[in-house]
Amino acid sequence: MNLEYNSHREPLIIPEYGRHVQKLVEHAITIKDDEQRQLFVDMIIHMMYQIIPSARPSKEVSERLWNHIMRIADYKLNVSPPEDIVIVTKEKRQKPHQMKYPKADPKYRHYGYHVQQLIEKASALEDPEKRRVFANAIGSYMKMAARTWSHEQFVNDEMIKNDLRTISNKQLDLGEESTLDYLGNIQHVQQHRKKSHKALSPSQQHAGKGKNKNRKRNFKRKYTN
Repeated sequence: MNLEYNSHREPLIIPEYGRHVQKLVEHAITIKDDEQRQLFVDMIIHMMYQIIPSARPSKEVSERLWNHIMRIADYKLNVSPPEDIVIVTKEKRQKPHQMKYPKADPKYRHYGYHVQQLIEKASALEDPEKRRVFANAIGSYMKMAARTWSHEQFVNDEMIKNDLRTISNKQLDLGEESTLDYLGNIQHVQQHRKKSHKALSPSQQHAGKGKNKNRKRNFKRKYTN
């Protein structure tokens, strides 16, 4: 018994339609009679509609199917699509340029690629004070990211400062007096506010909203009248 494996078959041009549609298209190319070939291709288009049940008959879908069937036939199919259908030729159908993957040091991948870009920009600053403030903000974010990555285990300022110094090639060196809890404190305060608000009863939450509205109304009366 001879078994036919997929690895021995011709590759599928558009896999979503399956091998049977591709074989039908290949057979349509061999039909010599123009009228029979046209009817056969129309039948294949109708079958492709059934393969994609979510595709409702429309000009956009019909144009997509006709372009797909021409791609499967390698543009060797001599048929006449509907008048409002535009077939994109093989020359005009170009593949998009391959995007370059950002090269980042995998050792510090948990900080993210954008952090390394920020470190490069901070290292290029000439003003020492601006560079120090920028570096402190970056270090604070790195500490917050490291806590998220390691579930707040074994994270301290000294470790973050050493990583910042290493990534920046010793261009950003924060002193011992610098603290890196700025962003972490903001995040903690926001989480505490959310938890406190959820702990209130619905009536208390509604009362709090009413107080805010009264404050806004009194402010407008005082400064706009």
